[in-house]
Amino acid sequence: MSATNYPKAVPTSSYPLFASDSGNNFSRVEPLITPEIVLKDYLFGVKLKDPINKQEYTAADIKRAIGKSVNAIELALNINIFPVTRSIKLPFDRNLFKSMGYTELPFRPVLQINKFCIESADQVDQFTFPASMLDVGNLALGLVTFGAVALMTPSGLITSLAGGGGVASPLLLTTYQSLNWIPNFYRIECVTGFNDNQIPVSINELIGIQTALDILSRVGPLFRTNSTSISQDAISQSLSGPGNTLYLQRTNELQLRKKELIGQIRGYFYNDIFVSNI
Repeated sequence: MSATNYPKAVPTSSYPLFASDSGNNFSRVEPLITPEIVLKDYLFGVKLKDPINKQEYTAADIKRAIGKSVNAIELALNINIFPVTRSIKLPFDRNLFKSMGYTELPFRPVLQINKFCIESADQVDQFTFPASMLDVGNLALGLVTFGAVALMTPSGLITSLAGGGGVASPLLLTTYQSLNWIPNFYRIECVTGFNDNQIPVSINELIGIQTALDILSRVGPLFRTNSTSISQDAISQSLSGPGNTLYLQRTNELQLRKKELIGQIRGYFYNDIFVSNI
């Protein structure tokens, strides 16, 4: 097997983070939420039919709304829900490389790395990092840690046996330690997102809430009147209701839960790190 052989996948799960065994007591991950679950969990008792023109919200309509919600949630959380293969150019940051020993990918979670190299402006690989030089223990958080090229021990210098492909060598990196910033330095090919049918329950809940909010915004205004009066001879009857505010309380509750979940999930997959080149 070649020293540069890829892919190199995250050794533990993306959710729960770093879990090698999450137990079988209950499920923390599941397939994408279905229209049936959206109806039962988030739209229970909601009338999905226009009382005037008799048009009805079907299961196919809910499925389409789920697809739209997935895209909206990905943008809101800045994560991928379904696997996406990416080819990214990243800068060389001296602080990250020398002080912290890693580079940070801008997407979460990362499932595996298919290639990691130094690429020139004309898209030629100058050096391909061998998989054995990359530690992917924190890959789910977008962090790729460089393994040591050489270590000084009491018994002397120990040099890594990992070799790379290309016209350079690992020692190429030492020439850049005096530079603070080089744009578009690394080329990283990777897969981001969650494995098929392994979506965290909390993200599925967020998708369901977003879907319900989209549907409630459409069906709520269909209840156009607040009161109805019927009179015949000396007999009359009057009925009143909330009208187009029928689902306002439910909508407000879902909005609050959505905001809470977005904050929790973003905090779970992202850490606020400030690094200065000054």
